[in-house]
Amino acid sequence: MQRIYNISAQLTGEAAGQEPSKISYAGNGNTIGIISLYHEKTYNALTPEMRDSILKNLRTLENDTKVKVICLRSTHPKVFCAGANIKEFETSNHAEWINGDSFKELDLALRYLNKPLIAAVHKLALGGGFEIALHSDIILCAEDTSFGLPEIKLGLFPGIGGTVLSKTIGK
Repeated sequence: MQRIYNISAQLTGEAAGQEPSKISYAGNGNTIGIISLYHEKTYNALTPEMRDSILKNLRTLENDTKVKVICLRSTHPKVFCAGANIKEFETSNHAEWINGDSFKELDLALRYLNKPLIAAVHKLALGGGFEIALHSDIILCAEDTSFGLPEIKLGLFPGIGGTVLSKTIGK
Protein backbone atom coordinates (compact mmCIF):
# COMPACT_ATOMS: atom_id res chain seq x y z
CA MET A 1 0.00 0.00 0.00
CA GLN A 2 2.91 2.34 0.74
CA ARG A 3 4.12 1.98 -2.85
CA ILE A 4 0.71 3.09 -4.13
CA TYR A 5 0.78 6.15 -1.84
CA ASN A 6 4.28 7.00 -3.10
CA ILE A 7 3.10 6.88 -6.71
CA SER A 8 0.01 8.90 -5.75
CA ALA A 9 2.16 11.69 -4.36
CA GLN A 10 3.69 12.15 -7.82
CA LEU A 11 0.38 12.30 -9.67
CA THR A 12 -1.96 14.52 -7.64
CA GLY A 13 -3.30 17.68 -9.18
CA GLU A 14 -6.23 18.69 -11.34
CA ALA A 15 -5.86 20.92 -14.38
CA ALA A 16 -8.72 22.48 -16.31
CA GLY A 17 -10.02 20.08 -18.92
CA GLN A 18 -7.95 17.20 -17.55
CA GLU A 19 -9.38 13.71 -17.84
CA PRO A 20 -10.90 12.52 -14.54
CA SER A 21 -8.74 9.39 -14.77
CA LYS A 22 -5.35 8.82 -16.29
CA ILE A 23 -2.95 6.01 -17.02
CA SER A 24 0.54 5.48 -15.68
CA TYR A 25 2.81 2.44 -15.63
CA ALA A 26 4.97 0.66 -13.07
CA GLY A 27 6.94 -2.54 -12.71
CA ASN A 28 9.71 -4.06 -14.79
CA GLY A 29 8.91 -3.37 -18.43
CA ASN A 30 5.82 -1.33 -17.49
CA THR A 31 3.80 -4.49 -16.90
CA ILE A 32 1.50 -2.84 -14.34
CA GLY A 33 -1.05 -0.44 -15.79
CA ILE A 34 -2.36 2.03 -13.24
CA ILE A 35 -5.60 3.96 -13.66
CA SER A 36 -5.66 6.90 -11.27
CA LEU A 37 -8.97 8.60 -10.48
CA TYR A 38 -8.94 12.27 -9.56
CA HIS A 39 -11.75 14.77 -9.75
CA GLU A 40 -11.60 16.98 -6.72
CA LYS A 41 -14.98 18.70 -6.89
CA THR A 42 -17.09 15.55 -7.31
CA TYR A 43 -15.01 13.33 -5.00
CA ASN A 44 -14.44 11.00 -7.96
CA ALA A 45 -18.18 10.53 -8.47
CA LEU A 46 -19.10 8.32 -11.41
CA THR A 47 -20.24 11.16 -13.63
CA PRO A 48 -20.62 10.40 -17.35
CA GLU A 49 -17.16 11.91 -17.89
CA MET A 50 -15.61 9.73 -15.17
CA ARG A 51 -17.29 6.58 -16.48
CA ASP A 52 -16.18 7.31 -20.05
CA SER A 53 -12.64 8.04 -18.89
CA ILE A 54 -12.41 4.81 -16.86
CA LEU A 55 -13.82 2.80 -19.78
CA LYS A 56 -11.37 4.35 -22.25
CA ASN A 57 -8.42 3.68 -19.96
CA LEU A 58 -9.52 0.10 -19.17
CA ARG A 59 -9.73 -0.65 -22.90
CA THR A 60 -6.34 0.93 -23.54
CA LEU A 61 -4.67 -1.16 -20.85
CA GLU A 62 -6.57 -4.30 -21.81
CA ASN A 63 -5.28 -3.99 -25.39
CA ASP A 64 -1.69 -3.24 -24.31
CA THR A 65 0.18 -6.54 -24.60
CA LYS A 66 2.94 -5.40 -22.21
CA VAL A 67 0.46 -4.85 -19.37
CA LYS A 68 -0.13 -7.98 -17.28
CA VAL A 69 -2.18 -6.49 -14.44
CA ILE A 70 -4.31 -3.37 -13.98
CA CYS A 71 -4.44 -1.35 -10.76
CA LEU A 72 -7.31 1.08 -10.13
CA ARG A 73 -6.71 3.69 -7.46
CA SER A 74 -7.54 7.24 -6.45
CA THR A 75 -5.17 10.14 -6.00
CA HIS A 76 -7.89 12.15 -4.22
CA PRO A 77 -6.82 12.43 -0.57
CA LYS A 78 -10.35 12.07 0.83
CA VAL A 79 -12.00 9.34 -1.21
CA PHE A 80 -11.52 6.38 -3.51
CA CYS A 81 -14.84 6.96 -5.28
CA ALA A 82 -18.06 8.55 -4.03
CA GLY A 83 -20.22 6.44 -6.34
CA ALA A 84 -22.94 7.66 -8.66
CA ASN A 85 -23.54 11.33 -9.17
CA ILE A 86 -26.92 11.65 -7.44
CA LYS A 87 -27.67 14.84 -9.41
CA GLU A 88 -28.09 12.63 -12.49
CA PHE A 89 -30.97 10.84 -10.77
CA GLU A 90 -32.83 14.08 -10.04
CA THR A 91 -33.44 14.88 -13.71
CA SER A 92 -34.17 11.33 -14.92
CA ASN A 93 -37.34 9.31 -14.79
CA HIS A 94 -37.76 5.56 -14.38
CA ALA A 95 -38.14 4.87 -18.12
CA GLU A 96 -34.89 6.67 -18.92
CA TRP A 97 -32.98 4.54 -16.39
CA ILE A 98 -34.50 1.29 -17.63
CA ASN A 99 -33.88 2.04 -21.33
CA GLY A 100 -30.54 3.79 -21.04
CA ASP A 101 -28.58 2.17 -18.24
CA SER A 102 -25.47 4.34 -18.29
CA PHE A 103 -23.63 2.07 -15.85
CA LYS A 104 -24.13 -1.09 -17.90
CA GLU A 105 -21.10 -0.52 -20.14
CA LEU A 106 -18.82 0.04 -17.13
CA ASP A 107 -20.26 -3.02 -15.38
CA LEU A 108 -19.66 -5.22 -18.43
CA ALA A 109 -16.14 -3.87 -19.00
CA LEU A 110 -15.17 -4.65 -15.40
CA ARG A 111 -16.93 -8.02 -15.34
CA TYR A 112 -15.30 -9.34 -18.51
CA LEU A 113 -11.87 -7.71 -18.19
CA ASN A 114 -9.29 -10.23 -19.42
CA LYS A 115 -6.51 -9.09 -17.05
CA PRO A 116 -6.36 -9.18 -13.26
CA LEU A 117 -7.71 -6.01 -11.64
CA ILE A 118 -6.47 -4.71 -8.30
CA ALA A 119 -8.38 -1.95 -6.51
CA ALA A 120 -6.25 0.09 -4.11
CA VAL A 121 -8.86 1.66 -1.84
CA HIS A 122 -8.49 4.31 0.84
CA LYS A 123 -10.87 6.52 2.86
CA LEU A 124 -14.35 6.14 1.29
CA ALA A 125 -15.66 3.73 -1.32
CA LEU A 126 -19.37 4.39 -1.58
CA GLY A 127 -22.07 3.08 -3.90
CA GLY A 128 -20.59 2.59 -7.35
CA GLY A 129 -17.08 3.06 -5.93
CA PHE A 130 -17.64 0.10 -3.63
CA GLU A 131 -19.15 -1.87 -6.50
CA ILE A 132 -16.13 -1.17 -8.74
CA ALA A 133 -13.92 -2.51 -5.95
CA LEU A 134 -16.13 -5.62 -5.76
CA HIS A 135 -15.46 -6.28 -9.46
CA SER A 136 -11.73 -6.40 -8.73
CA ASP A 137 -9.80 -9.61 -8.31
CA ILE A 138 -7.94 -8.16 -5.32
CA ILE A 139 -8.92 -5.26 -3.06
CA LEU A 140 -6.10 -3.63 -1.09
CA CYS A 141 -7.43 -1.39 1.68
CA ALA A 142 -5.87 1.21 3.88
CA GLU A 143 -6.79 0.92 7.56
CA ASP A 144 -8.96 4.05 7.33
CA THR A 145 -11.19 2.66 4.56
CA SER A 146 -14.98 2.64 4.84
CA PHE A 147 -17.33 0.92 2.39
CA GLY A 148 -21.02 1.60 1.96
CA LEU A 149 -24.06 1.36 -0.28
CA PRO A 150 -25.91 4.59 0.61
CA GLU A 151 -28.17 4.42 -2.44
CA ILE A 152 -30.47 1.99 -0.66
CA LYS A 153 -31.51 4.86 1.65
CA LEU A 154 -32.75 6.66 -1.48
CA GLY A 155 -34.70 3.63 -2.66
CA LEU A 156 -32.17 2.87 -5.41
CA PHE A 157 -30.85 -0.55 -6.30
CA PRO A 158 -27.08 -1.16 -6.19
CA GLY A 159 -26.70 -1.73 -9.90
CA ILE A 160 -23.12 -2.65 -10.77
CA GLY A 161 -22.18 -5.28 -8.28
CA GLY A 162 -23.57 -4.48 -4.84
CA THR A 163 -25.93 -7.41 -5.08
CA VAL A 164 -23.01 -9.87 -5.26
CA LEU A 165 -21.55 -8.64 -2.00
CA SER A 166 -22.48 -11.79 -0.11
CA LYS A 167 -20.77 -13.92 -2.77
CA THR A 168 -17.62 -11.79 -2.67
CA ILE A 169 -17.00 -11.67 1.09
CA GLY A 170 -14.41 -14.21 2.09
CA LYS A 171 -12.83 -14.71 -1.33
